[in-house]
Parts: sequence; structure tokens; C-alpha cells
Amino acid sequence: MNLNTLRPDAVADDWQRVFRCMLFVGVASLALRVPFWVDPGFSVDSYTNANGFPPLAFFIAQGRVGQFLMIHAVESIGINYQASSLLLQATGIFMLGAASVLSISAFFRVDASTQKAICLACLLFVAHPFNAEILTFPEASFYPNFATFVSSLALFLAARRIIPLVLAIAAIAFSLSIYQISINILLVASTLGLIGVLCRLPACVVDERNIIRIGGVVFIAALTYLLAAKALAYALGNGMEGRGTMLSLDAIPRRLDELHQLGLQLLDRFYVLKRPLLAILAASLIAAGYACAFMRSGKAFLRQAALAGSYLAFAACGIGIVAIANVWWPVPRVLIGLPFAMAAAALPALMHPGRLTHAYAVCCSILLILGGTSVGLGIHADQKRINAWDDDLAERLYEDASALAGTSTPRIEIANVHMKWTHAVGVESLWGDMNMSAFAVPGALPGLFQESLGAKVEIIETTPAWMTTCNTLPGWPDKRSMRLQNEVVQICI
Repeated sequence: MNLNTLRPDAVADDWQRVFRCMLFVGVASLALRVPFWVDPGFSVDSYTNANGFPPLAFFIAQGRVGQFLMIHAVESIGINYQASSLLLQATGIFMLGAASVLSISAFFRVDASTQKAICLACLLFVAHPFNAEILTFPEASFYPNFATFVSSLALFLAARRIIPLVLAIAAIAFSLSIYQISINILLVASTLGLIGVLCRLPACVVDERNIIRIGGVVFIAALTYLLAAKALAYALGNGMEGRGTMLSLDAIPRRLDELHQLGLQLLDRFYVLKRPLLAILAASLIAAGYACAFMRSGKAFLRQAALAGSYLAFAACGIGIVAIANVWWPVPRVLIGLPFAMAAAALPALMHPGRLTHAYAVCCSILLILGGTSVGLGIHADQKRINAWDDDLAERLYEDASALAGTSTPRIEIANVHMKWTHAVGVESLWGDMNMSAFAVPGALPGLFQESLGAKVEIIETTPAWMTTCNTLPGWPDKRSMRLQNEVVQICI
């Protein structure tokens, strides 16, 4: 089915339903994430950026010049992430929900028979706790969600042949300069479009040539972004590093082992917390989607093989650029392509005309949406607990340091050798830097003390000598964990 063959009134109805689905999923996303935009917490980056974001050179090195421009564009109209976190968080959450609708409806007609399936698939994605993790970074969450919306809108308009391909390429390349991970959503969506063609889903509005055309758009946009980022870094005499560089060939064996370890971790924590039932439901929903697609694909071996390969490609596209980046940091926010792949893989089952199959897919989806939302709320609650513990520890350390130095403005040097990533109690949702204590990141300490005390405290960079000494001493609050050395209060935690 091609939209060009439909009557004008049918095309108009499709557009209206796309808009309604975007509105519904966007509003539902806000409802699922209320605590994140009503009462956002502090991440380690919130403290690190308490007095402003890094300079342009940092963003050039990371290949995210677009984010730098967006930050300053937003702040130029008086929207500051600290003062306007509610506005930015809420807008970003709505945009992510709308983007998921655009990515799917780029290849599928939205009518009375498909809109419920598309909305459920999108809610499966937005309710997943991987999407909750970026919301624990209220100073930055708007920009990835904005980038995903822009790239998804460009994909939708290009697939529907509404805008010139060069405009779609420019929009996608710009979105990648804000947040590179947005390309993973496009790769998964394009794979879903190919599956729609292979299994002849009635709602599919593209053919093989259009899939190749869209794939070319995404590839050229990614290449354009890479060349532009490299050229800009070279022109400004600023090298690219970290997430802005690609994996070298000699590091491929190590990366394959890291991918294997990540796979094992995802089997255990695909919903962040160890919830076997949610993992089983997700796996059964993917299997149901594949079975429904397989039954519609016909008896041609090549078509069946291509369908199986496409379902396997979902995982590769979901990880996407993370697998080839030089820095290996597979935290949930960069793995959002995987829950989108799960939702896309389930779509054939959600669209299946059989009552039992459809009912099973809907029930699994509802349980996963409820489970994902619950885990997301737990992530927010854990963040607030970590913030409270960090605030309390900062205040008590400041009081002890002031008493030892005999001044209300002590200079403090902190060595974290016992506490490490989090407090003694810990939280179950700790993953990478999600819900990690600010005391684990030296650069976050000045911002932490500033926000906790309402005053700036001079935090001295920890010397190797004090780190070595701390390994032989007990941690605070033991009296031996603190000493005054050259007018600097040295503390071991």
C-alpha cells in the first residue's frame, strides 16, 4: 500500500491520525514520567555544570557542536536549565513520545486498524527505564530528545516524499551533531520498514526501492556529519577525542568481548533492575512479533531468510554507533535503540488480525508498560535518595573541616578510596553514572558543596600522595580520616 495511491481524503485522515497519535503518546509520556519533570533531581553532571557548561572545545572534541549551539540558543532566550528544568524536561519527554510515532508511521499507514497498535508500540518504548535514565540528567535531557525528534521528523517527511532528500540529510546530520545516538532510532525504524515490506503488512506504505532510498539518506547524513565534525575540528585546531572518535581495527577483539559482556548484562538487567518476569515478557513479545511476520512472509526461502536477518539486525541497530565508538560506555541512555527495537519487533503481533495473538501481544505490552513505568519511578526515587545522602555528607564534612581548620572557609581535599561509587547502603538502580554519588566524581564536588551549603567552598584537587595515604587510613567519620596539612583539610572517605 502506497499513500500516493490513496484518495486525498484517506491521506488527510492518515495525517490527522498521525497527529493524534503523537499528541496521545506525548501526553501519556508526560503522565508516565511526572516526578522527573515536576521534581527533577541532581546528576553528577548537574553539579559539574553548576556554574556553566563546558567551552566550545569540549563539544568539538565530542562531535557535538550542535548541542553547544542549542544550549546557547536556549539560554539566549532566557531559558536556563536550572531555573527552567520543568519546562525543558517536560518538552523533551513530549518530544520523545512524538518522535517514536513519527519513526514508525514513516513506513506504516495510521488508520483505525493500526493506530492502537502503533500507540502501544510507542508506549512500550517511552515507558522503558532506559529512557528514564537520561531524565536523571535534567541539565542535558532536552537535547537528546530534541535531536531524536528532529531526525525522526526528517525521516517521516522523507519517507512520505514531502521534503527534498537534501533537506532530510541536512536535518539528520544536524541532529547527529546534537546527539549521535539518535541515528540508532533511524536504523531500527528503517529495519522495521524493511520487515513491513518483507512480510507484506497491509499497513506498510513503502516498497523495496523506498527502503533503499531512505537507507541512503541515513547513510549520507551520517557521512556528512562525520566529515563536517572532522573538518570543523581540524579548522579550529581542536582534535577529536572520546565519543567523537571511532574504534581502531586492533581494538575490535576487545570490543567483541565487551559486546558479549553487555549481552549477558542485558539478559539480567534489560529493565535496569533484576526483574526476570519483565525480561521474559519482552522476549515472548519479540518472539510473537517474529512469528506473525514469518507467517505473512510466504514460502520463499530468500524472503524468510531476509526476515530472520532483519530481526537479528534489530539488536545490531539498537546498539548501533555505541559498538563502533572509541569509548565504551554502555549506559542505558545510549542504549535506547534496544527498547525501540523491542517495540518495533513486537509491532507485527500488535497488528495481527487474530484475536488471541493480538490479545496476547496487547496484554504483554500493557504489563511491560506498567513494569517499565514502575522501574522508572524507582530510578527517580533512588536519585532523590542519593541527592539527600550527598547533601547530608557534604554538610557534615564541611562542619568537621571548619572545626578542624578554625575557619568558616576551609580549603578541602577529599580522597575517595573507601566509598567509591555510592554510599554504604547503595541503590539497586546504579548503572554507570546513573544514580552515582557525586563524591565519585572529583569535578562534581565544588558544585555539590555549593548546592548543599548555598556558598562556594574551595575544593583542592586530590594529590596522589593523599590518595596513597588514604589507603592506609579508615574512612570518615573516623577521626583518623581527617588532618590539617598546610592549611588544607584533607579528608578520607
